[in-house]
This record gives sequence, C-alpha cells and structure tokens, in this order.
Amino acid sequence: MKKSKLPVSWFKLGTICFLLLFLAITTSSIPSLQGKGKPKPVSTPLILSDSGNIVTCSLSRSNRQLKVWGHYGEVYENVWTADDVYYGAVAIGDIDGDSLKEIVGINFCKIYLGKGRSNYKYKVYLNVYKEGQEGIWITTYSDRDDNNIIEEAPLYYIDFEIALDDLNEKSGNKDEIILRTSRYLAVYEYDHELGKLKKIASRQLSADVLSNENEPFWLRSVTVGDIDGDTVKDILAVGNILPGTENRGYLFICNLPASGSELDLSSLIEVPYNFADNSLRAGNIDGDNQLELCTTAFFQEYDDASSTTKYYSSYILIFDYTTNGVEMYDYVLVPNDTSWPWNHLDVGNLEGDPSQDEIAVLMGNLNQLWIYSWEDGLSFPADGLPTPTIIDLNPSAGISDIVLGDTNYDEINEINIAGTYKLIKPPNKRSSYLAVYKYYNGTYQLLWDTVDADGSEITCLAVDKKI
Repeated sequence: MKKSKLPVSWFKLGTICFLLLFLAITTSSIPSLQGKGKPKPVSTPLILSDSGNIVTCSLSRSNRQLKVWGHYGEVYENVWTADDVYYGAVAIGDIDGDSLKEIVGINFCKIYLGKGRSNYKYKVYLNVYKEGQEGIWITTYSDRDDNNIIEEAPLYYIDFEIALDDLNEKSGNKDEIILRTSRYLAVYEYDHELGKLKKIASRQLSADVLSNENEPFWLRSVTVGDIDGDTVKDILAVGNILPGTENRGYLFICNLPASGSELDLSSLIEVPYNFADNSLRAGNIDGDNQLELCTTAFFQEYDDASSTTKYYSSYILIFDYTTNGVEMYDYVLVPNDTSWPWNHLDVGNLEGDPSQDEIAVLMGNLNQLWIYSWEDGLSFPADGLPTPTIIDLNPSAGISDIVLGDTNYDEINEINIAGTYKLIKPPNKRSSYLAVYKYYNGTYQLLWDTVDADGSEITCLAVDKKI
C-alpha cells in the first residue's frame, strides 16, 4: 500500500505560508504601532460639566493620563480620566455639529519599513473621544486615506498642536481640526457619510521657505482668526530655522483652497526672530474691532566671536493688518539673559470689557505671569507696550502651559495654568499642578489650584469655551 504524503504536504504548505506572512509583515509599507502611544480602552463614558471644563494631559513615562476637570461651585473636580494614553496636544470642541463635545488628542508612533530597525518614519495619529460615549470614538492615521502627513525628522524635532475652529461654511456648524506638526499644516473635518475624519487640505510649510528639505525647520504654533477683516477666517502659523544656526522666523497666513487639496498660502513674512512653542494667538487688544496677532519670540547671539556664552533676548511680537499690509511691532521682555526663554502666551478678554482683550504671558524663568492691557486711554501702537500687571506664581510649581478660557461659564475668561509641583515628601518628587486665576474687584486673584501627588507633569491644556 502506498503511504499517504498528506502530512508532509501540509507541513510544507504551512512553512511556506509562515514565510510569506513573515515577509509581508517585515517588508510592508503598512506601519505598525510598535506600542508607542497606543491608548488602552476607556471603561467609562466621557463626562463633562455643564458649567465649564479644563482638559489636561500628562506625558510622564510613569503616569500618562488624559483628564477632564469640571467646574462645580467654587472648585474644579476631576470628572473623567483616561489612563495610559500618550498625547502631545489636546483640544476640545464640537467636530460633528451635534452640540456634544469631543476631545481630540494627537501624537506619533514609530513605524518600521523593511527589515531591521534602522529604516523607519514617524506616523501621526489623531484619537477622538466623544461626550457620553465609552472609549475612542474615531482614530485616524496620517498615512491612511490620502492623509499623507509623515514626519521624517528626528524625534526631538517632532512637535504638535491642535486648534479647533469652524473654518468651512459649506460643512455646517461644526469645528474643523487644524493640525500642526513640525513641518506641516493639515485640516481635517468629520464626514457624516463616511463616519470618520477626512483630510480636506494640507501644506508642507517648510517647503515654502527651505531650498534644502533636510535643513532643520520647526513650526512652533498655529491659531485661527480673521486677521485681514475679510470675514473669512485665516489659518496662521509661525516657524523658524532651528535656533543655533541663525535667527530667522516666518509668519504664514493660509486659507482653505477654493479647489484642490493644498492650503493656499496668501502671505509669507520673514522676521529676524525665533518663536516660542504654542504661543501665536489672535485677539482684539486695542478695541478697534480688528484682530491683532500676538506671539512671543527671542533673539539669540554670542557675547563675541570667540565666546561660547549665548545670550537670549525675549520679545513680544504684535502683527497688525493695515492698509499697507501686515506690520510687525516688537517689544523686548527680558534682554540678554543666559537662560533659554520659556515664555508661553495667550490672548483673551480677562477684565470684563467685551470690546478689548488682554495678553497674558507666562514668564517661565521668572515663575511669573505678566498681563498687558491697553486701558485707561492707552492705544496701540501709539503707546507701545503698557506696564504689565505681574503675578508671582507658586514657588514650588513649574508651569508648562497657559490657556485663557471661560472655565466657569461666567462670560469672562480665566487664566488656566498647569505643570509640575515639587513635593517636600518624598523629596524631589514632582507631581501635577493645575491652577486658575481670575480678575476680581480690580485685581488678579488665585481662584483655585490643586496638587495631585499621584499625578505627573501636565504638559498641555485645553478649555471648552473662550470669550
């Protein structure tokens, strides 16, 4: 009787299938998450307060959390937490137009292309949490569905920011997601028919200013506002050549395209400064019913040609749209400092006058808030930069971010700041710190703060309402 060869054939077939599968995985251009930034499922629905919310994100290796702090009475309470998440920036708004809020988080993961671990890129992904729903509502990746936003720069060049705003009148009353990476701007909207995010426009802004794509370039901040008064909201971004090579920065003014998928670059302005992270904001600082652009920047130089000591002079830059185009005004904050400047900024109505906004600057090296208001007959630009109101912050706190917003729904913005707090016991342990300041009876006062001994540094903030 002839022996059956069936077992041998199955063995050969299984071996061949395994080899084909292995080759497909190792050589495929479809990226894998590699575990970095992959959030765990959230077991509770996203909860928001009816009277104001602050969203915080912690990026410590030991304690990564996304939290919502809801306003209740005189305090803010932690009403919702997602553990083991890893987001470089967060924002909150209504991206699908149903009057419920969504939280959008962004980060990256390393993807390997081919064999070995030397050929890789970084892939950007967006996760969306929806009010009242459990877990992640939507996930989208930068290299899917023609969302080609892939960063090839080294990890330490990759930086993110998200702005949510209603840009597209044709899409209904909902917010678009404006994404800033280190080289790109991209705009996403929620597509009701597809039930997912869809990229509607993007642009590699670094390509507009660099002759060599490998030159170090860093987009630092993005915001939205009708800067030229044509009733169409502009997407505004600043970036610079990597500090240390030269002092050369750029302001980009972009718009959604009438056709096609590339953002229109309507204006490009070069300035002799480097910009700070997440610090380009628009507001009506002089009460003329037209927005000005405000940002912090710095100028870097050596003591002399043979010196290794660097000096940094920090500035506020204000861009104003006039009949002659965009004009820039620069005001020094701290001259000739030997420490790298850490000056985040936001603009909004703090003192109750709806016709005029204030500028709040986080002076990180001084651990202070400087607040500028053109009041009592002062005008811009004729009277320059007014004398600031200075607030000394908690000496044990190190502040990472500042956001102005109406977090208790009283129609006036509060100053929301967050970072780390140095504990006495155990020594040198740092926990998370969150504080809210408010203008009350003619002065700025600490409304509320909290130290979470089990938390870690809060690196980014978002609020669900801004006046």
